[in-house]
Amino acid sequence: MANTIKAGQSISGETRWDYGGNSVYKGICEYSKHVGMSQPTNEDKTAPNAFLHMLDSIPAELAHDLIPPGKIKTFLQTSKKIRECVQEYKPRITIQPSVNGEGLGSLLSNGGQDVNLLLESLDAIIQNYEIQGVRILEVYFANRDAKRLFEKLQSCKNLTDLDISYCKLTPCQLKELAEIPLHCTGLAHLQLGGNDFGDEGVADLADALPRYASLTRLDLSYNRIYHEGINVLAPILPKCTLLVHFSLFGNSIGDEGADKLAAALAQCRSLERLELAYNEIGNQGAESLATVLHACTSLSFLGLEMNLIGDEGYFSILTELPRCTSLVYLNLLYNEISTAAGERLREFGRQCPGCEIYC
Repeated sequence: MANTIKAGQSISGETRWDYGGNSVYKGICEYSKHVGMSQPTNEDKTAPNAFLHMLDSIPAELAHDLIPPGKIKTFLQTSKKIRECVQEYKPRITIQPSVNGEGLGSLLSNGGQDVNLLLESLDAIIQNYEIQGVRILEVYFANRDAKRLFEKLQSCKNLTDLDISYCKLTPCQLKELAEIPLHCTGLAHLQLGGNDFGDEGVADLADALPRYASLTRLDLSYNRIYHEGINVLAPILPKCTLLVHFSLFGNSIGDEGADKLAAALAQCRSLERLELAYNEIGNQGAESLATVLHACTSLSFLGLEMNLIGDEGYFSILTELPRCTSLVYLNLLYNEISTAAGERLREFGRQCPGCEIYC
């Protein structure tokens, strides 16, 4: 059975890659018990040294009993490579067992480390495991390095979660990213927040979105996207037929962008969560969105906080709410509503105990 590293839960901002399949970690624990080695406690299972000490304890002649056939040499070489990364770049790159004691742990790529080291380490892991989740934050790639990264990721046939955020990806680099879904057909979560690639970049991404046949989550927050970018992106969204979670938080789409987006949302039947906070949306945009809310039959979460919506926009949304039977969360905080309009909306919320409304 192939070994699997999958995206795990986030602890203190670090994403775990949990080792599954044949459990090498369990095998190491059983061996260390047999030879009387002290075991890591629940408190120190996240400490790199505890796991590395156990890893180093495996005699080569016993590796056959602990590590899948054909992976012995490469596993030991990989672990040595990761140990070198830990020693040189800790805490930028860390080794940790998963919190449930089941795994090899995570390669944390979070700002500042040498890009070549990151790519070499990722390459070493890819050679030995099937990776399902990759998260890279605040690593700035030259075009040639971004090309190398995306080429490596293309070999991760089981990749489902890809988060490359705050890395200042350029439109040119997004074109390289567009090749990944041709190879990673199960990619479901794509997070590209905080890259500032603007309307030009979102246009390149929009061209590729229909290839993401399994896409359920798309995060484009904080990317300086204006209505011109939405004009290109919106018509593509209905082609992402499995899309459940879409975030444009912290862009500047304005009323014109909201108008264009609303026309597309009416066809996004699977969408459950829509984040449009901090986007300079006013009354016109709110009215456009309100008219299609009932058509979004799966929508349960709508974030419109920190916009420019006044009483007219509020009342448009309020009028449509009775028809939005799936909506359970609506955030309209920090807009330009009057006290009277806010009270009417809160009163409606009190009459609908199943829906949380913030205004």
